[in-house]
Amino acid sequence: MKQIELNNNPLWQEENLIIGDENLLEWDVVIDACKDNDVRLPLPNEYVDLAALGSTWDKEKKGRWFGTDHYLKDNSKGSIFLPADGFRDADGTLYYAGEFGYYWSASPYDRLNAYSLIFSRTHVSPHIKQNEYTLRKQKFSVRTVIQKQRHEQNNLF
Repeated sequence: MKQIELNNNPLWQEENLIIGDENLLEWDVVIDACKDNDVRLPLPNEYVDLAALGSTWDKEKKGRWFGTDHYLKDNSKGSIFLPADGFRDADGTLYYAGEFGYYWSASPYDRLNAYSLIFSRTHVSPHIKQNEYTLRKQKFSVRTVIQKQRHEQNNLF
């Protein structure tokens, strides 16, 4: 899968992680899948850095472009697109598809909750504060990253 360098490190994967035909996943499932694929979830501060680069809502694609040239959308060379796929509750009900994007971070809050990135057409909110967390049993989108140093080391051989 292609990686995109936005803010020096890490390298963001170009596409969301999908397991089987599921694009919305529980946090614990994602953590295990990341270990199996030599990738990881972004840290909360990496979502803060991503948001600081700037972003633009894409009305046609229903999601948000993040990066240095986010306003160019599909013509961007330094941005990634995150679809607003909504989330599934523990019972499987889909909420806010096409309106909100919910993305897991690597950091648990406690044994039941984890931090995340949430965005809509009007706001971007990296949840990094102590009272900003979401239930790990909910199913969110996943965009993985790899460390640039490890990627460069692997390309030496």
